[in-house]
Amino acid sequence: AVGFLVVPRIVLSKLPPALSAALHRPVTLKGVKANPFTLSLTLEGLRVGEKEGPGAFVTVERLFANAQLSSLYHRGPVLSEAVVEAPAISIARTGAGTLSISDLIEELSKEKPDSKPARFSVANIRVERGAIVFDDRPARTKHAVTELKVGVPFLSNLPVDQDVFTEPFFGAKVNGAAFELKGKTKPFHGTRETTLDIHLSDIDLPYYFAYVPAEWAKRLTSGRLDTELALSFRQESGKDPAVVLSGRAALRQFLVSEEGAK
Repeated sequence: AVGFLVVPRIVLSKLPPALSAALHRPVTLKGVKANPFTLSLTLEGLRVGEKEGPGAFVTVERLFANAQLSSLYHRGPVLSEAVVEAPAISIARTGAGTLSISDLIEELSKEKPDSKPARFSVANIRVERGAIVFDDRPARTKHAVTELKVGVPFLSNLPVDQDVFTEPFFGAKVNGAAFELKGKTKPFHGTRETTLDIHLSDIDLPYYFAYVPAEWAKRLTSGRLDTELALSFRQESGKDPAVVLSGRAALRQFLVSEEGAK
């Protein structure tokens, strides 16, 4: 009775105010479901408003997490599955080098003395039907990422033996153009290795760096990027899980102006 009825009420009353204080933005939540037998928690109708104005910064239709009892032993969250359904993110460029989330970026980038990395293990991460809208107000143009789908076998810094069933995958439409990255898995291999190939060709770096809210990004005047990379997820028996990026990347026509030069 406590797990099914009391826990949702506690989460519904405590989580939105805590997130609102941390994000400096209004947070609302429509519903919470908990199952004490499977240790699962479902959040429905999560909405993070903009810092100023009535618009939404983030909305999530449904967020599902399945925890493990080993979380108590490892003193950190151990999730066997995490699913985010229909997340929508809206970000605006409000001026030269400034974004609608610049305050959050600055806060996260601050060095915190004596801080230790958070202990966690999350397996079978899936993002379904996602969308990202980037409103470049000075340029009076918008960029949209729609039909976003992501599959990540696991992310962890704990020596946890997780049952991985999610294939590595990334798919989306970027301004209407389809973009996909598919991976390979070795379920019966000792390392349960999965890899995601990242092949990019002739990426115009200054075009994208113009949206980076950092002074040094403005000094990049030209540059082309080509990559043949493999993002590998490995979990050898008795060892910590590992995420390894390997391969080759090449920069062409790379030019950075001197600081203060015009």
